[in-house]
Amino acid sequence: MLYGKLRFAALVLASFLIFGLSSNAWAHKVISAAYPDGNLIEGEIGFSNGDMAKNLLVEVFDTAGNKLGETTTDEEGFFVFTATKKIDHIFRANLSAGHIAMLTVTADELPDDLIGGSIADATGNQDAASSEKDAAVPSNLSDTKLVVMDQAALEKLLSKTSKEVRSLRKELAQYKEERRMQDILGGIGYILGIFGIASFLLGRFKTTKGA
Repeated sequence: MLYGKLRFAALVLASFLIFGLSSNAWAHKVISAAYPDGNLIEGEIGFSNGDMAKNLLVEVFDTAGNKLGETTTDEEGFFVFTATKKIDHIFRANLSAGHIAMLTVTADELPDDLIGGSIADATGNQDAASSEKDAAVPSNLSDTKLVVMDQAALEKLLSKTSKEVRSLRKELAQYKEERRMQDILGGIGYILGIFGIASFLLGRFKTTKGA
């Protein structure tokens, strides 16, 4: 009788643990990331199966819950937001079906010349950079040949580079999600193994007691 009760309790507990871990696994299927580049914040939202969140509203808040603005993802799940303050930016997007994407870009990742940053430090850095640039310019400009890249070619190069970087970011996010899923499944197997050993020992105890 005791063995049956313990076994039933073990099965119930295992079911709750497996259900909880499975729920976390589904919740973690959303892939999202944000990358500050100067005062521009680029981000992407999608799923671990490769589907990206198209034309999705992304709202931006500060840490106090005040709305700073909003943006929308494009056909590839990417979005861009222009920061005007050096504060923490929290991005939130509702993908429905219980999927919520939450991203945070901290103030430390944004440039100092934004409102709330150190203007004096930014000015000092600009002066230092200007001095270095002046020192690097030859005194006799008549002997210097300046090569100007065609603007269209430059824009094409930047666009191609941006797409390659986005692809790498997406692959990295998918890899992290797959590793997380493997860890969760491994944890489920570990728990089931423990309960299997416990059931075996309880069975041996019952057999010994009956003998």
